[in-house]
Amino acid sequence: MVKFTFILILSMLVLTGCNPADPGRNYDILSNAKSARVFYYNRETNDTIVVTLPDVPELNDIISAEKSPEYKCGYDGAIRFDDAGGKEILAAEFNLSGGCLHAVYTIEDETFFRKLTDKGTGLLKLNMPKIETRGKPLNELEWILGDWIQTDGFKTTTETWKKENDFLFIGRGMSYDEGDTSKAFIEKIRLESRANGIFYVAHPAQNISPTGFLMTAWDKTMAKFENPEHDFPSLIRYIRSDDTLNVEVKDQDNKGFELIFKLRRD
Repeated sequence: MVKFTFILILSMLVLTGCNPADPGRNYDILSNAKSARVFYYNRETNDTIVVTLPDVPELNDIISAEKSPEYKCGYDGAIRFDDAGGKEILAAEFNLSGGCLHAVYTIEDETFFRKLTDKGTGLLKLNMPKIETRGKPLNELEWILGDWIQTDGFKTTTETWKKENDFLFIGRGMSYDEGDTSKAFIEKIRLESRANGIFYVAHPAQNISPTGFLMTAWDKTMAKFENPEHDFPSLIRYIRSDDTLNVEVKDQDNKGFELIFKLRRD
């Protein structure tokens, strides 16, 4: 009986690793990683600068076991681990600001917010792009703030905008079949004032990096954002009328769709 118990315990350790209670520390997930790249979000130029690391770091070299709050202050980039065929194994977004220093990543549909290690912070800062200079405040666009909803009884789409500071609005979009959020489409969105203009930045959950759209026209109730190099959408237009928010999403041929949101006051 003693021998059987020992074999059983040993088998469990081999299968689950040293810390099975915390799947977020599953270091074995990177055992097949052959390359690691850092995608730096250059907010000043709206580009993504990709740096290939000479050596593949261990997950615990970058991200600590210490949990962090679910910060909502945007991200400076992402580190991605690929296998020999270039297929993504794991991607973690990170923020390197002092009061927001953390990483977020997903393993088996579970999202983890963790603090960066000192070694990881130093590595990620090594080739950090030039810090942007802020542009003008976003106070003329505060009409976009609020909780917005569109529903037809079959599908529900929501969009929520909050003011992070005078130069940054944080948003979140979600679309799901009525009564079932398990397969929801989720998109992080934000408005940023930069030295070279005001940008609408969209980051669907399935994309490794965000896409920026420059604001090209605006008034007290309308804002138009464009990115002619992006196939779809290339144009996004917001129009506010009382408690209604119209969002036009179009390509270069003016084809696309429109969302009509109502302000949610509950």
